Amino acid sequence: MAKVLVLNGSPRRGGNTDALTAKAAEGVRSAGSQVEEIFLSALKIHPCTGCESCASIEAYCVSDDDMNGVMKKVIEADAILLASPVWWFNISTYLKAAVDRFYGALMKDAAFLKGKKLGLAFCYGGDDELTSGVKNAINSFQDIATYTEAQIVGTVQGHASEKGEILKNATLMKSAVELGKKLGE
Repeated sequence: MAKVLVLNGSPRRGGNTDALTAKAAEGVRSAGSQVEEIFLSALKIHPCTGCESCASIEAYCVSDDDMNGVMKKVIEADAILLASPVWWFNISTYLKAAVDRFYGALMKDAAFLKGKKLGLAFCYGGDDELTSGVKNAINSFQDIATYTEAQIVGTVQGHASEKGEILKNATLMKSAVELGKKLGE
């Protein structure tokens, strides 16, 4: 049974990003695996300052915040779903702060993501994926996956302006379930 961790970068519970992660979690469970979702906006996560103290301490970071606990779960997970609304042409500050703090784990073990499955789930407000910024978000994670030798197994992305609008896209909801199954296999 795989352990799948969802890092949800949306502060809006019951919103479009939540709808995508809920469907993906459904897929994980249907594959017989367990899923845990972390709502990053509910946690205290300081930004990475690039001090590199993480290289010489036991914790993942000198910042005594919630991210040290999140990092333990990231490392224990077999697969990770990274989810965010796209704001100002990229991922939310909540997900960005968490991902930047992966640096502490990287300093301790360069292979901490090696071989892990990653899934991406994004909602964007513009009606064009090329001009909305979702491609920037995807490209960032493709670079991270290449650098850390993780494997992106799928991406779900969709346009939605109003809360809950994404649920009307049945094809996207089905794709989210399928992505969850891939992560849970």
